Amino acid sequence: MQIDNKVQEIINKVNSGELNELINQLDGSDFGIQIPVFEDQGTIKMMLEGYSQIERDLVISISQDEAGDDALPVGWFGKTDGKDSSCKHNGTDKCRHCTGHTGQCRHCTHTNSSTSNPFDAPELDYHGTVSEIENKQELLDALAQYGLGLTLVHGHSNEHMFTKLPAEYISVVANGKTEFRLESDVASDPSFVPSAWRVINGNLNVVGGHSQLSVD
Repeated sequence: MQIDNKVQEIINKVNSGELNELINQLDGSDFGIQIPVFEDQGTIKMMLEGYSQIERDLVISISQDEAGDDALPVGWFGKTDGKDSSCKHNGTDKCRHCTGHTGQCRHCTHTNSSTSNPFDAPELDYHGTVSEIENKQELLDALAQYGLGLTLVHGHSNEHMFTKLPAEYISVVANGKTEFRLESDVASDPSFVPSAWRVINGNLNVVGGHSQLSVD
């Protein structure tokens, strides 16, 4: 898989340890860092301003359209170049973490649906956890200067809309669909491009990305 130069630069910064002081603030939490990206004909590129990634029953789409009243944000991006905007989400007021446009967000969202996953995991308190974003605006703005945002680290199951994501699993977008794959399997995938990370006990771990490899 090809990687746009801007995306590769951000990945290199994350891997270099240059941003550890910021990233380590998330140690042990249900948040990680993310590069807002999408796949365009085999190339991973930065998400265009005004677009959102929408997931419905694990199927991914990229759109300027409103996600709908049932959309639940799972990614946030801070202010850049002094720009800020507001948008509305499912019973909330305004979110100040979006950039440069009104009514649309450069982050990914989920719609309310029941989906399956390959692991058993405890429920993640979505609303309680996401409320913590209000206290992370300074971190969001600092990360935005490097092209990074925050992401809610999570899985799904038929029992729970949102679950904790076990440490040994990675959320992978492949063929337009989200899958949860073992870290050991992702490590042997030459097409995998990381785009999200979390910190566990001081260690940086890949938690999300894109792949061209199909898994039966």
